Amino acid sequence: MAESIETGAVTMRTMNRGDIPLGMRLKSIAGWNQVEADWEMLLDAGGKNYVASLEGRDVGTVTTVPFSSRFTWIGMLLVDPAARRKGIGTALLNRAIQACSTYGQARLDATADGFALYQRTGFRREYELLRLVRTAAPWKEKNTRSCKPVSHSQWSAVPGYDAPAFGADRRYILDSLYERNPEYAMAYTEDQAIQGYCLGRSGSRYQQIGPVVADKEEIARELITGVLKRCALSDVVVDAFSDKPGWIRFLEEIGFIRQRNFIRMCLGELKYPGITNSQYAIAGPEIG
Repeated sequence: MAESIETGAVTMRTMNRGDIPLGMRLKSIAGWNQVEADWEMLLDAGGKNYVASLEGRDVGTVTTVPFSSRFTWIGMLLVDPAARRKGIGTALLNRAIQACSTYGQARLDATADGFALYQRTGFRREYELLRLVRTAAPWKEKNTRSCKPVSHSQWSAVPGYDAPAFGADRRYILDSLYERNPEYAMAYTEDQAIQGYCLGRSGSRYQQIGPVVADKEEIARELITGVLKRCALSDVVVDAFSDKPGWIRFLEEIGFIRQRNFIRMCLGELKYPGITNSQYAIAGPEIG
C-alpha cells in the first residue's frame, strides 16, 4: 500500500516504477548520469523512496538504500528548479532520515549545492571524494599482469571480498552492476585469491568506473587500466577517494581531469566505517 504524508504544503508518497520518468526528468535537469536501470536498482534495493508534490504537481524525489542494519544511503535528492526554496528539499531529507532510522546511521555524498542543507540537519563530514572525467580517446595498451575479466563462476567471491572494505554487505548493488555491465568487471588475483576488483556501468553522459577496491594502490592502477581498455572510446567518470595523492596523480597521468568534489557525510556516530585505505573509487554518490 502506497504511503502518503502531508508536511505543510508538501505531500509525499512512496515512489514506484511509474515515477521513473519524473526521476529521469529531474536528474537530466541537474545534469546527472543515471539511466532508468539505476532508478530500477534503487527502487528494488529494499529501502523507502519518496516523491514530493506541491499543489498536486510532482516536484521532487529521494531514495534510500539500506545496507543490512549497519547504515543506509540517501541519494537522488532532487527538486524541480521551479519549486525550490519552498522547503521541499528539507522535507524530503527529513523523511529519508526517518526511513533510515530502522537500518542504522544515514550516510550520503553531498554536492556543493546540498552541503549546507545536510550540515544544518546534523550531518558531519567524513572525508572528501573527487570526481574525475576522461574524454573519449584511444587507449594505449598496457600490461595488466594478474588483472582479468571476472567470469560468472568467479563472481560469487567478489561481494565477500568487498564487504569489510565497504563496511557492510552490498551484494545486491554489486550483483545489479555486474549483471548490467559484466564487460567492465575486472579482478586482480594471486594464487586464486582476490586482491582487488572493479566494476563499471553505462550512464547517460559517461561510462562510470566504480567501485574500485584493492589491497594496494598498484593493484587499483592495474584494475582501472584493465577496464579502460574496454571503455576508453567513451567519456569515462571516476569518483575517487581524494586522500590518496598517488592514486589521483596516476588518474591524471592517464587522461582524467578534475571536475568537482563530493563530501561524504554521516548523521550520528558511524559504527561501521569500513576500510577506506582499501577503497579507491565509489560505486556512485547515490549508492556509496
